[in-house]
Amino acid sequence: MQTVSLPSVVRGRIDRACRKFIWSGVSSQQKLSMVSWHNVCKPKAIGGLGFKSLTMMNRALHMKLAWAYATDSIPVEILDCKVADFVDENGSWCWSSFEQYLPNNIIFQIAALHPPSHAKGMDTIFWAHSKHGEFTTSSAYLALSGYNSAAEDRTWRLIWTWKGPQSMRVFLWQAFHAGLKTKAELARRHLLTSTCCDRCGALCEDALHALRDCPLVKQFWLNIIPISERQGFFNARFHHWLHSNLVDDSRMGDVLSWAVFFGFALWRIWSIRINKWISWHPPKWPWCTLNTDGAHKSDEISTAGGLIRDHLGRWISGFGMVIGSCSITVAELWGLYKGLKLAWDSGIRRLKVETDSLCVTQLVARSSVMTNEYAPLVQAIKDYLKLDWHVSIVHIYREANFSLLGT
Repeated sequence: MQTVSLPSVVRGRIDRACRKFIWSGVSSQQKLSMVSWHNVCKPKAIGGLGFKSLTMMNRALHMKLAWAYATDSIPVEILDCKVADFVDENGSWCWSSFEQYLPNNIIFQIAALHPPSHAKGMDTIFWAHSKHGEFTTSSAYLALSGYNSAAEDRTWRLIWTWKGPQSMRVFLWQAFHAGLKTKAELARRHLLTSTCCDRCGALCEDALHALRDCPLVKQFWLNIIPISERQGFFNARFHHWLHSNLVDDSRMGDVLSWAVFFGFALWRIWSIRINKWISWHPPKWPWCTLNTDGAHKSDEISTAGGLIRDHLGRWISGFGMVIGSCSITVAELWGLYKGLKLAWDSGIRRLKVETDSLCVTQLVARSSVMTNEYAPLVQAIKDYLKLDWHVSIVHIYREANFSLLGT
């Protein structure tokens, strides 16, 4: 990597593996990247997580070799020369002495400099992107990434110095980047069509609504915030609201350190919202619900399973199956196919199918079957959907598919 430019395909695969690990961990289930890779790779001081972009790191390591060549492989005829030696008696640059060794863009930069003189002291090679003038790979990487210390934002320093666990700091960082998995954000990414809040029916469930304005959450804040502080607290815009409360380390009501309490409260509110409030709901009579799921681990056998319940949440039937070696999408399709077959054979004629695989719902919803590895299974599923019964297939959060997470 230090001497060879990695192919773009290789760099892309490694970067994708890093992104998957950040957002999905060791889970085989691919999760959404809620903050762009470009922002993740920024230094922490300007809003990133400090991860390295492989492309820029590759270039920074090449620059290290170039720096070594520039300092150790100077042509013999100018080896002992000073910069001032390339200035003629008139105080102008003596271009014929050195222009053949440098590219045009460097020549143009030199042309903009005032020529030095012997009276101004010794000349030295200086790396402009470090305080001490010495080349380092890290300073080259920051220069390539466009980092500028003047661009540092106190907001990010506030997050990383907040007095709480690192996992909660990452949550706050994600919130400042508008990277929470709200319905408004998912709709912006064209993953949902509705932005309505499932808890209160509000038209837009954005981050501010989820963390402050939803009636179920607002009552919590009303029990804590003094009456004199409520107008400013509930009227502030999202980023100002976060910043002003995280920077306030004074006492508010019975809370000794408001900034610490506020950060913990936000994290807890969000955790409850996605883990408890996102749950399975039984269908209306006379419908039944089929939940299906697939699982796959690298170099291991894939599995699938399904569960059918009635309008009271009572178990009707279920299945589990070992498929073989295949992708997670194929496993999900097998689970849907076997689930539909089981429901039809069980005499169910009104069925709501719930799956946490957005890819599967999109494949089945298409009017035509594309020619690919999924085509046989997708066609078999469509054949079942054409039978004389009522079937709806919907995408749900993975947390609402909790009964099958052990598949």
